[in-house]
Amino acid sequence: MSDQTLPNSYSGPRSSRLEDETRARRSNNTLDVRAVRSLGVNAVFPIALGGASWSFSDDHDVEERAIKTIHTAIASGVTLIDTARAYSRVAHPGHSEALIARALAHHPARDRILVATKGGHYRDGDQFPIDAKPDTIRRHCETSLELLGVDRIDLYQLHWPDPNLSMRKAIATFGELQSEGLIAAIGVCNVSIAQLEEARSVVPIVSVQNSFSPFRQDDRLMLDYCAERSIAYLSYSPLGGPETRHLAARFPGSAAVAASKGISLARLALAWLLRCSPVLIPISGAGRPETIYDSARAPDVALSEEEVAALDFDLPSRGPRTPGRSFSSRGDSIAVAREIGGKA
Repeated sequence: MSDQTLPNSYSGPRSSRLEDETRARRSNNTLDVRAVRSLGVNAVFPIALGGASWSFSDDHDVEERAIKTIHTAIASGVTLIDTARAYSRVAHPGHSEALIARALAHHPARDRILVATKGGHYRDGDQFPIDAKPDTIRRHCETSLELLGVDRIDLYQLHWPDPNLSMRKAIATFGELQSEGLIAAIGVCNVSIAQLEEARSVVPIVSVQNSFSPFRQDDRLMLDYCAERSIAYLSYSPLGGPETRHLAARFPGSAAVAASKGISLARLALAWLLRCSPVLIPISGAGRPETIYDSARAPDVALSEEEVAALDFDLPSRGPRTPGRSFSSRGDSIAVAREIGGKA
């Protein structure tokens, strides 16, 4: 789509160099359509955009940069944006959701963008309580609907299992919201296979959002479980979160392959993740247009047998993951997100 085809009502930014290059690449059909992933009944681009870092950054320019990042993501082919009730500023609850709504308002591609958000985990000052009681989930959902400016949430996820509530009871509220037409699909985050099975015994689950990266691969059993059942696996912190800066030092073989191909190690790592499972969708926590532009080119990376053999991303299995090890349920989210936002 060129600038000349944008409707007069479009108030967003005109094309940038990155967007022009992306449109040219798309017009040449260089993206293998087999890389498209399934999310319930929807087909989505294999790389998603995550909106945590925008709301945890103290940078005064972060909002305009985040909007440009969202627009670049869309121009790059991204069709899934992930956010959460907990992605908030102290003075602005629901900051990330409101920012996404602002970026998507009047955008010509709005109808093809899926927005996923989460409830049951929220910000209270510098604390991040977990509360999946029915009235809380319903209140969070209604607030998210208002902030996003929609009548129905495309994918609504339980952010964390509530240690004080059974999964069956927590997820039952999501089923009620779905029956009422307020949410289209249901997902769960930070869960074990046992918790996922309990949730699936109550309602259809289309996605799991856990952490999987070159640094953390102890969720392979869950990844296989999801692949066998066509459940999308949304990977947050796919480059390791705060550990991203150590990618080259930790994986020198992969760094050499990236250098020989003239691409970033981050792009190569995302390409490797896509090869791990047909249901894996990495969520790029990009804070800059250049970052999501690079991430969105990961599906285009072609690897020879020799290059694959030279990659050293694979780690020995360390057994089943323990839910909750990545972000503390008591508030370490903000520290990790600030780390991500500082370099994304």
